[in-house]
Amino acid sequence: MRRSIVGVLAGVVLAGGLAGAPHARADLLDAFDCSADVGDPASGSLAWDLADQNNRWCSREGQRTAASNPAWYAAHAANVAQGSVGPGDPFRAVARWAGIRGTYQDVTWTDGDGAVHTGALFGPLDESADPAPGVVVVCDVCSGQFGVAGVVAYLWVTEALAEHGFTVFFPDVGPDGDPGNIQRTIDATDWFLSTEDAPSPHNPNEFNPWSERLDPKWLGINGHSSTGRVALNVGNLDSRYDAVVSFDAGANIDELSPRVPTMTQLADYEQTESGFTASEPRHTQPVPAPGSKFFLFDKFRDAGVDTMQIAFRAGTHGEWSTPVHPAQTLGGSLYGEAMATYYTLAWFDHYLRGSKDALGRLTSTSRFDTFADRYSIGTGHFDALKARLAGEVEAGNVPITVGGLEVHNRLSWWYPSRYSIDGGKHACEDMRAGCGS
Repeated sequence: MRRSIVGVLAGVVLAGGLAGAPHARADLLDAFDCSADVGDPASGSLAWDLADQNNRWCSREGQRTAASNPAWYAAHAANVAQGSVGPGDPFRAVARWAGIRGTYQDVTWTDGDGAVHTGALFGPLDESADPAPGVVVVCDVCSGQFGVAGVVAYLWVTEALAEHGFTVFFPDVGPDGDPGNIQRTIDATDWFLSTEDAPSPHNPNEFNPWSERLDPKWLGINGHSSTGRVALNVGNLDSRYDAVVSFDAGANIDELSPRVPTMTQLADYEQTESGFTASEPRHTQPVPAPGSKFFLFDKFRDAGVDTMQIAFRAGTHGEWSTPVHPAQTLGGSLYGEAMATYYTLAWFDHYLRGSKDALGRLTSTSRFDTFADRYSIGTGHFDALKARLAGEVEAGNVPITVGGLEVHNRLSWWYPSRYSIDGGKHACEDMRAGCGS
């Protein structure tokens, strides 16, 4: 039986009131349970307001967890001492990962205008494995931060994809929001698919040194925010792509032409010009703006193209960059990164590999299994006993996992999570309502 957070919070209110933001009263901390069921509160009701309080509190849980974790600060200091750069999760630093959990190589590539860009390749630890499907993870905030010592956003997804057996290209395509990013991403794809015998069309002296590790027949693309829009456009424009996963692409998508299976992962809270919005109470059901990210699913389904929309409970726009980070200005829930890993791997498994069990992972509405938890190596909770027994603070870090958690409780209660897969053979309009396997 699901334990409802509304009953817990209602008792707190009756006992002493619930004033201001969720962080206003230290004695209320135990009342906010980010893994309990919020139920299905009626818009405009007291139950709604209580669930809304919980949502706002949980939208910062990742940041608070990192800020209270001594292991984060110890790992960060150790990275800095070794020349690390970048604002990302210190446990995700490439120097800690390459050669231990996977393989990595810095590269440069030339675009169609002759400009040279940085990038990186990630792959499985076994370099002799059969050629694998490729995934391009587009980055527009990585300039100058690649390198084995680098710690940048989105390493969690590149590392997880590589460990899971994909050959991953992580290109820096230029400044955030630059309209040229779409063409540069197509140019980056040219480089990724180039070989020694068929070098890049933009520089005859360049080719992908890992071309023998790549199966060019199966290609996926991923991005977040503005590069989420890039991934949506390039993946559905460029015939070389077979699947797309987009993280919270907020820009208008009216001109997009659906072509390939596309998953959109969305946040409860939008990034606005005024900044982070989780501090603003919502007393009624939010209504998505026409043409917004919440209508991508309808656009693809109506076009007869496989699609899935996953809306994260208490998720913020920072959910997919570095949510478990003390300095994350956009906030982030605790489980967002692990949940995003779970669905991203399952989507690419289904459409790039044809994995037999991926469909069940995508459509399950019971509990998450543990298949993606093995790739969770980032900042999490702090276990003082583990640190003491190991004799070092870093050893006390316990990464966040989702295995065993109820799917229902991790999905947004504001916006539907839904799917239309395999030509609509498997379809669901509201995963929280229990459809699916």
